[in-house]
Amino acid sequence: MSRRHFSSEQMRNIMPLEEVLQRYCVALEPCPFCCRQQSVGLYMSREPRVVCTECGAEGPHNGGGIFDTDQCAHSACLAWNKRTPPTDYLRVERRLT
Repeated sequence: MSRRHFSSEQMRNIMPLEEVLQRYCVALEPCPFCCRQQSVGLYMSREPRVVCTECGAEGPHNGGGIFDTDQCAHSACLAWNKRTPPTDYLRVERRLT
């Protein structure tokens, strides 16, 4: 995921959480970097992707081979919500020793 900040023009293209839920039936997870949920939205462009307006994090656009913007947006939302479960490093370390 890359990080950047958004211009006021780009901010107008960010669909808020509630609208994403209503349109794509996907409840977006909080940002994995700053843990803010209200700053997460769907940036609508040729390659839609989920973004965090607080820290500038961006999820993948998942546009490979998908030409329908709605399908691509839905796929981007699902990709944003995919998280690696936390690992209990202490337990793993004990097993290795």
